[in-house]
Amino acid sequence: MGHNKKKIEISMADKLIEAVSVIILLIIFFLPQYYYNDLPAKIPIHFNISGQPNNYAGKVLIWLLPFISLIFYLGFIILKRMPHILNYPAHSKLDKNKEQNKISIRILRYLLLVVLASFLYLVYGTINVALQQWEGIGSMPVIIIVLLILLILTVFVRRMVKLK
Repeated sequence: MGHNKKKIEISMADKLIEAVSVIILLIIFFLPQYYYNDLPAKIPIHFNISGQPNNYAGKVLIWLLPFISLIFYLGFIILKRMPHILNYPAHSKLDKNKEQNKISIRILRYLLLVVLASFLYLVYGTINVALQQWEGIGSMPVIIIVLLILLILTVFVRRMVKLK
């Protein structure tokens, strides 16, 4: 009812982030197809806290990560089309609603980029560990991912709060 559902203009940077996200998603699907025949019958499907593989299963499960990535991508796309359903850090008036929606959509774009980059790393790392090119995927990427997510949320939530 009182929600501002007008189209929100997309900046060139937003378009670039969306394009990079789509490219990453395509690469996530390309890698398993490219390496599938080279993979051993069993591949790592779980890594411990230090990034070492500790569970293996059939190589068909290499497709699990791309499909989970696709589900995340579609979920983010749906959320971007309905920013009015998101919770905001402050009560908003109708004139600030458009700006909050714009910031919310930008948060979703950046988070999607980080999530897809994370899945790309997992797919690439799983393939390299399975092919014995790497011993593990390491723990540093997890730390970097968490820090990036916290940074994105902190920066954009602060922007929203300033709209009060």
